[in-house]
Amino acid sequence: MCRKMLTRFFLCLLAGNAVYADGPGPPIKLKCNHLASPLMVLDDPRPTFSWRLTHSERSAVPAAYQILVSIYSDMHIGDMWDSGMVTSRIFYNIEYNGEQLQEASQYFWKVRWRDDSGRVSAFSEVARFDTAFFSQDAWKDVSWITAPPSIPATPYLRREFNVSEKIKKATAFVAGLGYFQLFLNGQRIGDDVLTPGWTRYDERVLYMTYDVTKHVTVENAIGVLLGLGWRDTKLFGSHDKVPQQDMHERVLRLQLLVETEGGGRMVVVKSDDQWKAALSAVVSDSVYNGETWNAEVAAKNKGWNVLGFNDIHWMHAIPVPGPTGNMSAQMMPAVKVTEIIDPVDIWQPKPGVFVVDFGQNLAGFCRLKVKGIAGTKVTLRHAEVLMHPPYGPRNGSLYFGNLRSAMATDIFTLSGDEEGEELQPHFTYHGYRYVEVSGFPGMLTSADIQMLHFHTNVSSNSNANSPTSSSLVVDAIQANVVRGQRSNLMSVPTDCPQRDERLGWLYYTFPIW
Repeated sequence: MCRKMLTRFFLCLLAGNAVYADGPGPPIKLKCNHLASPLMVLDDPRPTFSWRLTHSERSAVPAAYQILVSIYSDMHIGDMWDSGMVTSRIFYNIEYNGEQLQEASQYFWKVRWRDDSGRVSAFSEVARFDTAFFSQDAWKDVSWITAPPSIPATPYLRREFNVSEKIKKATAFVAGLGYFQLFLNGQRIGDDVLTPGWTRYDERVLYMTYDVTKHVTVENAIGVLLGLGWRDTKLFGSHDKVPQQDMHERVLRLQLLVETEGGGRMVVVKSDDQWKAALSAVVSDSVYNGETWNAEVAAKNKGWNVLGFNDIHWMHAIPVPGPTGNMSAQMMPAVKVTEIIDPVDIWQPKPGVFVVDFGQNLAGFCRLKVKGIAGTKVTLRHAEVLMHPPYGPRNGSLYFGNLRSAMATDIFTLSGDEEGEELQPHFTYHGYRYVEVSGFPGMLTSADIQMLHFHTNVSSNSNANSPTSSSLVVDAIQANVVRGQRSNLMSVPTDCPQRDERLGWLYYTFPIW
Protein backbone atom coordinates (compact mmCIF):
# COMPACT_ATOMS: atom_id res chain seq x y z
CA MET A 1 0.00 0.00 0.00
CA CYS A 2 2.80 2.41 0.92
CA ARG A 3 4.64 1.70 -2.35
CA LYS A 4 1.45 2.25 -4.36
CA MET A 5 0.82 5.59 -2.66
CA LEU A 6 4.38 6.72 -3.30
CA THR A 7 4.08 5.71 -6.96
CA ARG A 8 0.92 7.77 -7.32
CA PHE A 9 2.57 10.72 -5.55
CA PHE A 10 5.62 10.82 -7.84
CA LEU A 11 3.55 10.29 -10.99
CA CYS A 12 1.45 13.28 -9.98
CA LEU A 13 4.60 15.35 -9.48
CA LEU A 14 5.81 14.38 -12.94
CA ALA A 15 2.43 15.10 -14.45
CA GLY A 16 2.45 18.68 -13.13
CA ASN A 17 -0.23 20.53 -11.21
CA ALA A 18 -2.60 21.34 -14.04
CA VAL A 19 -6.22 20.42 -13.27
CA TYR A 20 -8.90 19.57 -15.81
CA ALA A 21 -12.61 20.12 -15.26
CA ASP A 22 -13.75 16.48 -15.23
CA GLY A 23 -11.49 13.45 -15.48
CA PRO A 24 -8.41 13.29 -17.72
CA GLY A 25 -7.69 16.43 -19.70
CA PRO A 26 -5.82 16.55 -23.02
CA PRO A 27 -2.01 16.25 -22.71
CA ILE A 28 -0.07 19.52 -22.66
CA LYS A 29 3.52 20.70 -23.20
CA LEU A 30 4.24 18.20 -25.94
CA LYS A 31 7.93 17.61 -26.68
CA CYS A 32 9.78 15.68 -29.34
CA ASN A 33 13.35 14.67 -28.47
CA HIS A 34 12.92 17.01 -25.48
CA LEU A 35 12.23 19.98 -27.76
CA ALA A 36 9.02 21.99 -27.72
CA SER A 37 7.17 22.89 -30.91
CA PRO A 38 8.10 24.69 -33.14
CA LEU A 39 11.78 24.12 -32.20
CA MET A 40 11.64 20.46 -33.16
CA VAL A 41 14.27 20.03 -35.90
CA LEU A 42 15.65 16.52 -35.69
CA ASP A 43 18.34 14.45 -37.38
CA ASP A 44 17.00 11.37 -35.62
CA PRO A 45 14.90 8.92 -37.71
CA ARG A 46 13.35 7.49 -34.52
CA PRO A 47 12.51 10.46 -32.31
CA THR A 48 10.93 10.22 -28.87
CA PHE A 49 7.74 11.85 -27.60
CA SER A 50 6.91 13.25 -24.16
CA TRP A 51 4.02 15.22 -22.66
CA ARG A 52 2.49 16.44 -19.41
CA LEU A 53 -0.83 15.29 -18.00
CA THR A 54 -3.90 17.14 -16.72
CA HIS A 55 -6.65 15.65 -14.56
CA SER A 56 -9.43 16.74 -12.22
CA GLU A 57 -8.19 14.29 -9.58
CA ARG A 58 -4.70 14.66 -8.14
CA SER A 59 -4.47 10.94 -7.35
CA ALA A 60 -5.13 9.78 -10.91
CA VAL A 61 -2.36 7.97 -12.76
CA PRO A 62 -1.97 7.13 -16.46
CA ALA A 63 -2.80 3.65 -17.70
CA ALA A 64 -2.41 3.97 -21.50
CA TYR A 65 -1.68 6.39 -24.34
CA GLN A 66 -2.28 6.72 -28.08
CA ILE A 67 0.02 8.73 -30.40
CA LEU A 68 -0.85 9.80 -33.95
CA VAL A 69 1.78 11.08 -36.40
CA SER A 70 0.85 12.49 -39.79
CA ILE A 71 2.11 14.49 -42.74
CA TYR A 72 -1.13 16.50 -42.55
CA SER A 73 -1.73 19.27 -40.05
CA ASP A 74 -5.47 18.53 -39.73
CA MET A 75 -4.52 15.16 -38.19
CA HIS A 76 -7.65 13.17 -39.08
CA ILE A 77 -5.61 9.97 -39.07
CA GLY A 78 -2.16 8.82 -38.08
CA ASP A 79 -1.02 8.03 -41.62
CA MET A 80 2.63 7.80 -40.52
CA TRP A 81 1.96 6.16 -37.16
CA ASP A 82 -1.04 5.22 -35.07
CA SER A 83 0.29 3.58 -31.94
CA GLY A 84 -3.12 2.37 -30.88
CA MET A 85 -3.96 2.51 -27.19
CA VAL A 86 -0.75 1.26 -25.56
CA THR A 87 -1.00 0.04 -21.98
CA SER A 88 1.67 1.95 -20.07
CA ARG A 89 2.13 4.38 -17.21
CA ILE A 90 4.99 6.06 -19.06
CA PHE A 91 4.39 9.39 -20.78
CA TYR A 92 7.94 10.43 -21.63
CA ASN A 93 10.59 9.27 -24.12
CA ILE A 94 8.16 7.13 -26.12
CA GLU A 95 10.08 6.07 -29.24
CA TYR A 96 8.57 6.54 -32.70
CA ASN A 97 7.61 3.21 -34.28
CA GLY A 98 5.83 4.10 -37.49
CA GLU A 99 6.56 4.44 -41.19
CA GLN A 100 10.05 5.57 -42.16
CA LEU A 101 10.41 9.33 -41.75
CA GLN A 102 11.77 11.31 -44.69
CA GLU A 103 14.68 13.72 -44.43
CA ALA A 104 14.02 17.46 -44.58
CA SER A 105 10.28 17.00 -44.06
CA GLN A 106 7.52 18.27 -41.80
CA TYR A 107 5.34 16.13 -39.55
CA PHE A 108 2.52 16.65 -37.07
CA TRP A 109 1.54 14.68 -34.00
CA LYS A 110 -0.94 14.54 -31.15
CA VAL A 111 -1.61 12.25 -28.21
CA ARG A 112 -4.36 11.22 -25.81
CA TRP A 113 -4.31 9.09 -22.67
CA ARG A 114 -6.44 6.84 -20.49
CA ASP A 115 -6.43 6.99 -16.70
CA ASP A 116 -6.52 4.06 -14.29
CA SER A 117 -10.33 4.32 -14.08
CA GLY A 118 -10.72 3.72 -17.81
CA ARG A 119 -11.58 7.32 -18.73
CA VAL A 120 -10.02 8.57 -21.99
CA SER A 121 -8.95 12.17 -22.56
CA ALA A 122 -9.47 14.26 -25.65
CA PHE A 123 -6.51 14.52 -28.00
CA SER A 124 -3.91 17.19 -27.33
CA GLU A 125 -3.42 20.15 -29.59
CA VAL A 126 -1.42 19.29 -32.70
CA ALA A 127 2.35 19.74 -32.40
CA ARG A 128 4.90 19.80 -35.19
CA PHE A 129 8.40 18.52 -35.75
CA ASP A 130 10.70 18.87 -38.74
CA THR A 131 13.39 16.46 -39.82
CA ALA A 132 16.84 17.45 -41.02
CA PHE A 133 19.34 15.00 -42.54
CA PHE A 134 19.79 11.50 -41.14
CA SER A 135 23.05 10.72 -42.93
CA GLN A 136 26.39 12.42 -43.62
CA ASP A 137 25.83 11.57 -47.30
CA ALA A 138 23.52 14.58 -47.55
CA TRP A 139 26.62 16.80 -47.22
CA LYS A 140 29.09 14.92 -49.43
CA ASP A 141 28.60 17.23 -52.43
CA VAL A 142 28.52 20.45 -50.37
CA SER A 143 31.88 22.18 -49.95
CA TRP A 144 33.24 24.11 -47.03
CA ILE A 145 34.23 27.55 -48.28
CA THR A 146 36.14 30.49 -46.86
CA ALA A 147 37.25 33.95 -47.95
CA PRO A 148 40.62 34.24 -49.72
CA PRO A 149 43.72 35.03 -47.60
CA SER A 150 43.58 38.69 -48.63
CA ILE A 151 40.47 39.00 -46.43
CA PRO A 152 41.88 38.33 -42.94
CA ALA A 153 38.84 39.38 -40.89
CA THR A 154 35.09 38.75 -40.89
CA PRO A 155 33.87 38.50 -44.50
CA TYR A 156 30.68 39.15 -46.38
CA LEU A 157 29.82 36.09 -48.50
CA ARG A 158 27.14 36.29 -51.19
CA ARG A 159 25.70 34.57 -54.23
CA GLU A 160 22.69 34.97 -56.51
CA PHE A 161 20.52 32.08 -57.70
CA ASN A 162 17.27 31.38 -59.55
CA VAL A 163 14.34 29.06 -58.84
CA SER A 164 12.40 28.24 -62.00
CA GLU A 165 9.60 26.11 -60.50
CA LYS A 166 6.81 26.99 -58.07
CA ILE A 167 7.87 25.98 -54.60
CA LYS A 168 5.94 24.36 -51.78
CA LYS A 169 8.69 24.62 -49.19
CA ALA A 170 12.26 25.96 -49.01
CA THR A 171 14.68 25.08 -46.21
CA ALA A 172 18.19 26.41 -45.60
CA PHE A 173 20.70 24.20 -43.77
CA VAL A 174 23.64 26.30 -42.60
CA ALA A 175 26.87 25.66 -40.71
CA GLY A 176 28.80 28.92 -40.44
CA LEU A 177 31.80 28.74 -38.13
CA GLY A 178 32.54 30.14 -35.66
CA TYR A 179 29.27 32.21 -35.78
CA PHE A 180 27.13 33.42 -38.67
CA GLN A 181 24.17 35.52 -39.69
CA LEU A 182 22.12 34.49 -42.74
CA PHE A 183 20.37 36.87 -45.15
CA LEU A 184 18.03 36.16 -48.05
CA ASN A 185 17.01 38.93 -50.43
CA GLY A 186 18.12 41.52 -47.91
CA GLN A 187 16.19 40.07 -44.97
CA ARG A 188 17.88 38.65 -41.87
CA ILE A 189 16.81 35.02 -41.43
CA GLY A 190 16.15 34.02 -37.84
CA ASP A 191 16.53 36.02 -34.64
CA ASP A 192 19.15 33.79 -33.03
CA VAL A 193 22.44 35.13 -31.62
CA LEU A 194 25.89 33.51 -31.52
CA THR A 195 24.81 30.72 -33.88
CA PRO A 196 25.54 27.79 -34.12
CA GLY A 197 26.31 26.23 -30.75
CA TRP A 198 29.91 25.64 -29.74
CA THR A 199 31.25 22.08 -30.13
CA ARG A 200 34.51 20.21 -30.63
CA TYR A 201 34.57 20.85 -34.36
CA ASP A 202 36.87 17.90 -35.00
CA GLU A 203 34.13 15.64 -33.59
CA ARG A 204 30.81 17.37 -34.26
CA VAL A 205 29.64 20.41 -36.23
CA LEU A 206 26.17 21.84 -35.66
CA TYR A 207 24.10 23.21 -38.51
CA MET A 208 21.01 25.40 -38.24
CA THR A 209 17.77 24.78 -40.11
CA TYR A 210 15.60 27.66 -41.34
CA ASP A 211 12.24 27.61 -43.12
CA VAL A 212 12.79 30.25 -45.82
CA THR A 213 9.75 29.47 -47.98
CA LYS A 214 8.31 32.99 -47.79
CA HIS A 215 11.67 34.55 -48.65
CA VAL A 216 12.49 32.62 -51.85
CA THR A 217 11.33 34.05 -55.19
CA VAL A 218 12.29 33.44 -58.82
CA GLU A 219 15.49 35.50 -58.59
CA ASN A 220 17.34 35.58 -55.29
CA ALA A 221 20.41 36.76 -53.44
CA ILE A 222 21.76 34.93 -50.41
CA GLY A 223 24.34 36.37 -48.04
CA VAL A 224 26.25 35.27 -44.94
CA LEU A 225 28.18 37.34 -42.42
CA LEU A 226 30.79 35.00 -40.97
CA GLY A 227 32.24 35.63 -37.52
CA LEU A 228 35.14 34.10 -35.61
CA GLY A 229 33.48 32.87 -32.41
CA TRP A 230 35.16 29.92 -30.71
CA ARG A 231 37.13 29.11 -33.85
CA ASP A 232 39.64 31.61 -32.51
CA THR A 233 42.24 29.15 -31.21
CA LYS A 234 44.11 32.05 -29.56
CA LEU A 235 41.41 32.01 -26.88
CA PHE A 236 42.86 28.85 -25.39
CA GLY A 237 46.36 30.12 -24.70
CA SER A 238 45.98 29.93 -20.91
CA HIS A 239 43.88 26.77 -20.78
CA ASP A 240 44.10 23.17 -21.88
CA LYS A 241 44.96 22.96 -25.56
CA VAL A 242 42.33 21.71 -27.97
CA PRO A 243 43.24 20.03 -31.27
CA GLN A 244 43.70 22.38 -34.19
CA GLN A 245 40.38 21.81 -35.96
CA ASP A 246 41.66 22.82 -39.39
CA MET A 247 43.71 25.57 -40.93
CA HIS A 248 40.85 28.00 -41.70
CA GLU A 249 39.07 29.79 -38.85
CA ARG A 250 35.96 31.17 -40.60
CA VAL A 251 34.23 28.61 -42.83
CA LEU A 252 30.77 28.11 -44.32
CA ARG A 253 28.84 25.02 -45.42
CA LEU A 254 25.33 25.66 -46.73
CA GLN A 255 22.61 24.14 -48.87
CA LEU A 256 19.13 25.40 -49.67
CA LEU A 257 16.68 22.61 -50.45
CA VAL A 258 13.44 23.30 -52.32
CA GLU A 259 10.36 21.10 -52.52
CA THR A 260 8.29 22.00 -55.57
CA GLU A 261 4.53 21.96 -55.89
CA GLY A 262 4.95 19.07 -58.32
CA GLY A 263 6.55 16.98 -55.58
CA GLY A 264 10.15 17.26 -56.76
CA ARG A 265 13.15 18.14 -54.59
CA MET A 266 16.32 19.96 -55.51
CA VAL A 267 19.19 21.90 -53.97
CA VAL A 268 18.97 25.32 -55.62
CA VAL A 269 22.11 26.81 -54.05
CA LYS A 270 25.00 25.45 -52.03
CA SER A 271 28.38 26.65 -50.82
CA ASP A 272 30.93 26.42 -53.65
CA ASP A 273 33.48 28.52 -55.52
CA GLN A 274 30.72 30.56 -57.18
CA TRP A 275 30.23 32.57 -54.01
CA LYS A 276 31.85 36.00 -53.78
CA ALA A 277 33.65 37.42 -50.73
CA ALA A 278 34.65 40.85 -49.44
CA LEU A 279 35.83 42.40 -46.18
CA SER A 280 32.84 43.25 -43.99
CA ALA A 281 32.21 46.14 -41.63
CA VAL A 282 33.19 43.87 -38.73
CA VAL A 283 36.84 44.90 -38.49
CA SER A 284 37.51 42.44 -35.66
CA ASP A 285 35.46 40.18 -33.43
CA SER A 286 36.37 38.17 -30.36
CA VAL A 287 34.28 36.39 -27.73
CA TYR A 288 36.57 37.78 -25.01
CA ASN A 289 37.70 41.09 -26.41
CA GLY A 290 34.61 42.46 -28.13
CA GLU A 291 33.85 43.71 -31.61
CA THR A 292 34.96 46.61 -33.77
CA TRP A 293 32.41 47.79 -36.33
CA ASN A 294 33.04 50.33 -39.11
CA ALA A 295 29.71 51.73 -40.30
CA GLU A 296 31.52 53.56 -43.11
CA VAL A 297 32.39 50.17 -44.65
CA ALA A 298 28.80 49.03 -44.12
CA ALA A 299 27.50 52.12 -45.92
CA LYS A 300 29.79 51.52 -48.90
CA ASN A 301 28.49 47.94 -49.13
CA LYS A 302 24.84 48.80 -48.61
CA GLY A 303 22.71 46.20 -50.34
CA TRP A 304 25.44 43.54 -50.37
CA ASN A 305 22.83 40.88 -49.61
CA VAL A 306 20.20 41.89 -52.19
CA LEU A 307 19.70 41.02 -55.84
CA GLY A 308 21.63 43.10 -58.36
CA PHE A 309 24.40 44.31 -56.04
CA ASN A 310 27.58 45.05 -57.98
CA ASP A 311 30.14 42.55 -56.69
CA ILE A 312 32.44 42.73 -59.72
CA HIS A 313 35.37 43.71 -57.52
CA TRP A 314 34.67 41.01 -54.94
CA MET A 315 36.80 37.87 -54.94
CA HIS A 316 35.66 34.31 -55.31
CA ALA A 317 35.35 32.19 -52.18
CA ILE A 318 37.73 29.24 -51.85
CA PRO A 319 36.67 25.63 -51.18
CA VAL A 320 38.65 24.23 -48.23
CA PRO A 321 38.79 20.91 -46.33
CA GLY A 322 36.91 22.29 -43.32
CA PRO A 323 36.31 20.63 -39.94
CA THR A 324 36.33 16.84 -39.76
CA GLY A 325 33.46 16.43 -37.29
CA ASN A 326 30.11 14.91 -38.22
CA MET A 327 27.43 17.33 -39.38
CA SER A 328 24.57 17.35 -36.87
CA ALA A 329 21.37 19.39 -36.67
CA GLN A 330 21.34 21.71 -33.66
CA MET A 331 18.73 19.92 -31.56
CA MET A 332 18.60 22.45 -28.75
CA PRO A 333 17.15 25.95 -28.38
CA ALA A 334 19.19 28.70 -29.99
CA VAL A 335 20.68 31.65 -28.11
CA LYS A 336 18.14 34.48 -28.29
CA VAL A 337 17.50 37.92 -26.81
CA THR A 338 15.01 37.46 -23.95
CA GLU A 339 15.19 40.87 -22.22
CA ILE A 340 15.86 44.44 -23.30
CA ILE A 341 16.89 46.54 -20.32
CA ASP A 342 17.00 50.32 -19.99
CA PRO A 343 19.56 52.15 -17.83
CA VAL A 344 18.72 52.99 -14.23
CA ASP A 345 21.39 55.71 -14.01
CA ILE A 346 24.00 57.54 -16.12
CA TRP A 347 26.82 59.77 -14.83
CA GLN A 348 30.08 61.34 -15.96
CA PRO A 349 33.19 60.48 -13.89
CA LYS A 350 35.12 62.86 -16.16
CA PRO A 351 34.39 65.06 -19.21
CA GLY A 352 33.57 63.07 -22.35
CA VAL A 353 33.14 59.79 -20.47
CA PHE A 354 29.76 58.38 -19.44
CA VAL A 355 29.08 55.43 -17.13
CA VAL A 356 25.79 53.60 -17.63
CA ASP A 357 24.28 51.48 -14.84
CA PHE A 358 21.73 48.86 -15.92
CA GLY A 359 21.03 47.85 -12.33
CA GLN A 360 21.61 44.15 -12.92
CA ASN A 361 24.59 41.98 -13.83
CA LEU A 362 23.67 39.99 -16.97
CA ALA A 363 25.17 38.61 -20.18
CA GLY A 364 24.67 40.23 -23.57
CA PHE A 365 25.69 43.42 -25.33
CA CYS A 366 24.46 46.98 -25.87
CA ARG A 367 22.38 48.56 -28.59
CA LEU A 368 23.41 52.15 -29.24
CA LYS A 369 21.47 54.91 -30.97
CA VAL A 370 23.76 57.69 -32.14
CA LYS A 371 24.03 60.52 -34.64
CA GLY A 372 27.41 62.01 -35.46
CA ILE A 373 30.07 62.94 -38.02
CA ALA A 374 31.44 60.18 -40.26
CA GLY A 375 34.56 58.65 -38.78
CA THR A 376 33.58 59.36 -35.16
CA LYS A 377 34.58 56.46 -32.89
CA VAL A 378 32.38 55.51 -29.95
CA THR A 379 33.90 53.05 -27.48
CA LEU A 380 31.99 50.86 -25.01
CA ARG A 381 33.86 49.09 -22.18
CA HIS A 382 31.96 46.63 -20.01
CA ALA A 383 32.44 45.78 -16.34
CA GLU A 384 30.66 44.12 -13.43
CA VAL A 385 31.68 46.52 -10.64
CA LEU A 386 32.80 50.08 -10.02
CA MET A 387 36.32 51.05 -9.03
CA HIS A 388 36.93 50.50 -5.32
CA PRO A 389 39.79 50.26 -2.79
CA PRO A 390 42.39 48.83 -2.71
CA TYR A 391 42.46 49.05 -6.52
CA GLY A 392 41.59 52.72 -6.76
CA PRO A 393 39.38 55.52 -5.42
CA ARG A 394 35.59 55.36 -5.45
CA ASN A 395 35.28 57.92 -8.23
CA GLY A 396 32.47 56.40 -10.30
CA SER A 397 34.79 54.84 -12.87
CA LEU A 398 34.84 51.12 -13.73
CA TYR A 399 36.99 48.30 -12.37
CA PHE A 400 38.30 45.87 -15.03
CA GLY A 401 40.79 43.85 -12.99
CA ASN A 402 38.59 40.75 -12.64
CA LEU A 403 38.30 40.49 -16.44
CA ARG A 404 42.01 39.58 -16.60
CA SER A 405 43.07 39.71 -20.27
CA ALA A 406 39.54 40.04 -21.71
CA MET A 407 39.17 43.52 -23.20
CA ALA A 408 35.33 43.39 -23.26
CA THR A 409 35.35 46.44 -25.54
CA ASP A 410 33.10 47.30 -28.50
CA ILE A 411 34.11 50.10 -30.88
CA PHE A 412 31.76 51.67 -33.43
CA THR A 413 32.96 53.96 -36.22
CA LEU A 414 30.04 56.08 -37.42
CA SER A 415 29.02 56.45 -41.06
CA GLY A 416 27.64 59.95 -40.57
CA ASP A 417 24.09 59.02 -41.54
CA GLU A 418 21.96 62.13 -41.16
CA GLU A 419 19.03 60.03 -39.92
CA GLY A 420 21.16 58.60 -37.13
CA GLU A 421 22.42 55.05 -36.64
CA GLU A 422 21.42 52.08 -34.50
CA LEU A 423 24.45 49.92 -33.77
CA GLN A 424 25.13 46.69 -31.90
CA PRO A 425 27.73 43.91 -32.07
CA HIS A 426 27.19 40.63 -33.88
CA PHE A 427 29.64 37.98 -32.65
CA THR A 428 30.60 38.74 -29.05
CA TYR A 429 29.03 39.00 -25.62
CA HIS A 430 29.89 40.42 -22.22
CA GLY A 431 28.98 39.79 -18.59
CA TYR A 432 28.34 43.24 -17.12
CA ARG A 433 26.21 45.69 -15.20
CA TYR A 434 28.11 48.87 -16.08
CA VAL A 435 29.24 50.32 -19.43
CA GLU A 436 31.76 53.09 -19.94
CA VAL A 437 30.92 55.07 -23.08
CA SER A 438 33.50 57.42 -24.56
CA GLY A 439 33.56 59.37 -27.82
CA PHE A 440 29.76 59.73 -27.88
CA PRO A 441 28.76 62.90 -29.75
CA GLY A 442 26.67 65.00 -27.39
CA MET A 443 25.05 64.08 -24.10
CA LEU A 444 24.28 60.38 -23.62
CA THR A 445 20.75 59.73 -22.30
CA SER A 446 18.80 56.61 -21.36
CA ALA A 447 17.05 56.80 -24.74
CA ASP A 448 20.39 56.23 -26.51
CA ILE A 449 21.48 52.90 -25.04
CA GLN A 450 19.96 49.57 -23.98
CA MET A 451 21.22 46.21 -22.77
CA LEU A 452 20.21 43.17 -24.84
CA HIS A 453 20.26 40.16 -22.52
CA PHE A 454 20.50 36.82 -24.30
CA HIS A 455 21.16 33.17 -23.53
CA THR A 456 20.18 29.71 -24.70
CA ASN A 457 16.42 30.12 -24.87
CA VAL A 458 15.46 27.38 -22.46
CA SER A 459 12.07 27.35 -20.79
CA SER A 460 11.90 28.03 -17.07
CA ASN A 461 9.34 27.53 -14.33
CA SER A 462 10.79 30.55 -12.53
CA ASN A 463 10.52 34.18 -13.60
CA ALA A 464 13.39 36.33 -12.36
CA ASN A 465 11.14 39.40 -12.50
CA SER A 466 8.20 37.99 -10.52
CA PRO A 467 7.91 37.34 -6.76
CA THR A 468 7.95 33.70 -5.72
CA SER A 469 7.54 34.03 -1.96
CA SER A 470 6.52 36.42 0.81
CA SER A 471 10.18 37.32 1.47
CA LEU A 472 11.90 40.03 -0.55
CA VAL A 473 15.28 38.55 0.38
CA VAL A 474 14.32 35.07 -0.83
CA ASP A 475 12.87 36.54 -4.04
CA ALA A 476 16.09 38.48 -4.67
CA ILE A 477 18.21 35.38 -4.15
CA GLN A 478 15.97 33.34 -6.45
CA ALA A 479 16.07 36.04 -9.13
CA ASN A 480 19.87 36.15 -8.97
CA VAL A 481 20.04 32.34 -9.27
CA VAL A 482 17.85 32.40 -12.41
CA ARG A 483 19.73 35.29 -13.99
CA GLY A 484 23.08 33.74 -13.09
CA GLN A 485 22.16 30.46 -14.73
CA ARG A 486 20.72 32.13 -17.83
CA SER A 487 23.81 34.29 -18.26
CA ASN A 488 25.93 31.15 -18.24
CA LEU A 489 23.91 29.28 -20.87
CA MET A 490 25.54 30.12 -24.21
CA SER A 491 24.86 26.81 -26.01
CA VAL A 492 27.03 25.15 -23.35
CA PRO A 493 26.79 25.78 -19.59
CA THR A 494 29.76 27.99 -18.68
CA ASP A 495 31.49 29.01 -15.48
CA CYS A 496 31.35 32.78 -16.09
CA PRO A 497 30.23 35.22 -18.82
CA GLN A 498 32.69 38.09 -18.31
CA ARG A 499 36.42 37.23 -18.17
CA ASP A 500 38.84 35.32 -20.40
CA GLU A 501 37.38 31.91 -19.60
CA ARG A 502 33.65 31.15 -20.16
CA LEU A 503 34.30 27.43 -20.41
CA GLY A 504 32.14 24.44 -19.55
CA TRP A 505 33.93 23.19 -16.46
CA LEU A 506 32.13 20.05 -15.23
CA TYR A 507 32.13 20.92 -11.54
CA TYR A 508 30.41 24.21 -12.29
CA THR A 509 27.79 22.81 -14.64
CA PHE A 510 26.81 19.97 -12.33
CA PRO A 511 24.73 22.12 -9.92
CA ILE A 512 22.85 23.68 -12.88
CA TRP A 513 21.49 20.35 -13.99
